[in-house]
Amino acid sequence: MYSLVYTSKIVGVTGVGILTTFGFCISAMIIPGVFATDLPASKLLQIWDETHRRGFTFAGASLVTSASAFLFAAYLQRDHPSLPLTVLGITEATHLALAGATVLGGAVFTLIALIPGIKSLEARHAAVEKAKAKGLEPEIDRKGVMSEMKTLSMGNSVRTGIFAISFLLGVSAL
Repeated sequence: MYSLVYTSKIVGVTGVGILTTFGFCISAMIIPGVFATDLPASKLLQIWDETHRRGFTFAGASLVTSASAFLFAAYLQRDHPSLPLTVLGITEATHLALAGATVLGGAVFTLIALIPGIKSLEARHAAVEKAKAKGLEPEIDRKGVMSEMKTLSMGNSVRTGIFAISFLLGVSAL
């Protein structure tokens, strides 16, 4: 039983560690690099769309895996009140449940704060692609696109912080 609990903890920590690293790379390396260029707005939207599509699939799987692993480990630990308290002075099961809940909090934050901006950029990108398919060169407000991308980047930084908290909770329960 202990090996199953430990494996679940490792899976949870690894999954949320990947989410944290991925979010940091987007906020600290990819987005600032895009902002430093003089690319036209249509190219910015294309880069954003490709990055978002890859990340959405990857991050969703990591999020579900890590939250499930933390909550499963907490469930397995629930009947062991004699286990030592963790760094925060709470039982290990509570600690793991908090880690899983924090990962799910990152998902809720994404749905509430980031999805509206993502949908807006998706609509802009779709309009550009439709115009290009008709042989037109659409007029796009570059400042508006940059503003939306900056807002999403800030939101991504907040979400990365949420995942980092979950990562630390998971690591301290190992």
